[in-house]
Amino acid sequence: MMQPTPSDTSSDPSTTVVIPCYNAEDFISRSIQSVLNQDGENVEIVVIDDGSTDKSLDAIKSFGGRVRWVTGPNCGAATARNRGLELGSSEFILFLDADDYIQPDSVREWVAQGSDADIVLGPWVAEIGGRIGAPQLPDKDAVSIRGGWLSGTFTAPCSVLWRRAFLCGIGGWNSKAVRNDDGELMIRAILKGARVAAVPRGLGVYVQHDSPGRVSKGSSREAVSSLLSCSEELWALAQAEGYVWLRQSFAMQFYVWAGEAFACGFDDIGQRALCRARELGLKGHPGSFSHRTLVQILGLKNKSRFARMVRNLPARNPAAAWRIMFPTAGRASQAPE
Repeated sequence: MMQPTPSDTSSDPSTTVVIPCYNAEDFISRSIQSVLNQDGENVEIVVIDDGSTDKSLDAIKSFGGRVRWVTGPNCGAATARNRGLELGSSEFILFLDADDYIQPDSVREWVAQGSDADIVLGPWVAEIGGRIGAPQLPDKDAVSIRGGWLSGTFTAPCSVLWRRAFLCGIGGWNSKAVRNDDGELMIRAILKGARVAAVPRGLGVYVQHDSPGRVSKGSSREAVSSLLSCSEELWALAQAEGYVWLRQSFAMQFYVWAGEAFACGFDDIGQRALCRARELGLKGHPGSFSHRTLVQILGLKNKSRFARMVRNLPARNPAAAWRIMFPTAGRASQAPE
């Protein structure tokens, strides 16, 4: 079901803000209101309700004709964003997750720098437990941005403005990317020659919380497998576009995904990712001294599981995690009864 387009067409919008929403009744109103608070730009808001089962849709409808919305069965974040991409009518497009928000004047600042860019990156800040950290400024050139995304540094989607025509031209969001879909899109865009601009003004607020529905927290087999398969596709694209010198960076990413898979108990995916890293020339076990030491003692698989257990323990008790992994360690061997 889709709400009709608002009747106010006095001027064409410069920017479409797409808000995918799934069971975000506690956040969606703040997200929408932050877009309505933007000054100096004609911004259209398109909310894609992705099969919410809570009161999210009621909150969306409460904004009346100021918001266009679509609702349908749950198909995932990437599909919802692509639906918003189809519905948008402006030159630029911003994807704002339903739990995130943007500060006033941000869109105006970012659009002003977009005349010669396909991607505009603005500052962003993380909000954890209601507390806001220090602003993160974006890298200023495509080389730094590409390297950063491959090594774990990123700009939150709430601070990334896209030229709509360019994004459509590279195929939009990848629905196979269950996790790290924004990373997959950014790396693919830069490999495809995106022109990038960095802006030191405006601010997106990236809200982190423990909701079980958060895509970034997904550790299902499908989610972890998608990390590897998408990186394999990106490496193939890098070779096709002449970026073979990124071999080491991709090797490191495969190594990280190997640890992630082992930590989740998906040993076949972990072995496949580690093999990819070795095929690309990665030697040994890179990382901190403590990581390398534990890997030498336990192996990458057991070290990854140990680290995950420690993170999940309420008191962060390494000894307890060790006993969970090795329940007979330090005990005299016993014959079975």
